[in-house]
Amino acid sequence: MAATSHIVSMTMPTQSVLAGARRLLSKVETEGKDAPHIWRFVGAGEVLTAGGRICFAAADGMRQRVGDLLRHQRNPPLPRRFMTEAVARCRREEIPLGEALLATEQIRPDGLRAALMEQTTEAIARLGSARVEGTVVTPLAQVPHDGSFCFAPAEILAHLGARADMAAAVVAKKTLREMLADTGGWGAACLAADLAGERVPVAVERSVPVATMVEGLGWASEALTAARAAGVSFVREPSGGKARVAWTDRGLIFTGLVELATMESLDGRFGSAKNRPNTPSKSNAVASRPSIHA
Repeated sequence: MAATSHIVSMTMPTQSVLAGARRLLSKVETEGKDAPHIWRFVGAGEVLTAGGRICFAAADGMRQRVGDLLRHQRNPPLPRRFMTEAVARCRREEIPLGEALLATEQIRPDGLRAALMEQTTEAIARLGSARVEGTVVTPLAQVPHDGSFCFAPAEILAHLGARADMAAAVVAKKTLREMLADTGGWGAACLAADLAGERVPVAVERSVPVATMVEGLGWASEALTAARAAGVSFVREPSGGKARVAWTDRGLIFTGLVELATMESLDGRFGSAKNRPNTPSKSNAVASRPSIHA
C-alpha cells in the first residue's frame, strides 16, 4: 500500500532561491553536455550530470535523503536495511543503484523517479544559495542509473517553482500537454505574479534549455501585457517555420514554440478563428476564448 509523501524539509522558492537555482542549473547544463561528470561544490555538496541532464544531487546538511523518501512510499515504511542491502548489492555486482533498487520489487519505477526528483530539487535549491569555496569537476566512466531517471535542468527548476502553488502546477502541466499535443514544440508555464522580477516556473513540457524557458516566459509576460489592452489573451509571433505563442489563464502565463504548420490545430483549441475580432497586427494578438478547461 502506498503511503503519503514523507517530507522532512522543503526549501520554498523565494526570489533568491529561484535565482540561485537558475544560475546553477544553467551552468551545469551549458558546461556539462558531454560525458558524465561529478560536480563537487566544495563546502556545499555535489551534482552528477550526463549529457547536460541532472542525474543526482546532494547538499551538505540535508536531513532528507532519497532512501527515506523511497522507504516512506510504502505503508508501513520499508525497514532501513532496505537501502543498505540495495547499495551493498550495487557495489558487489557492479550494477546501477536504480537497477538494484527496482530488482527488490519493493519500488516502482515512477516511485524511484519521484524520489530522485524530490531529492535532486531540494539539493539544487540549497546548492544555488550556498557559499561555495570552489568547484571541482571530475569525469566519470558511467552514470549510476539509466537516463530515464535523469532530469532536464528546466524540469528541476519548474519542480522547485511548483512548490509555490502545487495546485496551479497540476493545472499547468495538464494544460500544456493538451494544448501542445501534436505541435512538435515545447512549452512552459509560470505564475502570473513574479517574485521581485524573478519568474516562478511551475511546469515545462518537452526538453528546453533553462535560459530559453526563462526568456520565453519573460517574452510571454510582456507580450500579454501589451495585448491585454486589446482584450485578448492569446499571442503569436511567427518566425521562419515556427511560431512563439503565449496565453494566460487562471493566474498562469503559458508560452511555447511550435511548428508554424500546426498553428491551425492550436488555434482550434482556443475556439473558431471566425469568432475572433480583428486585432492589431503589431502584437499579432488573437482573441481568446473563455477560460481553458483543464
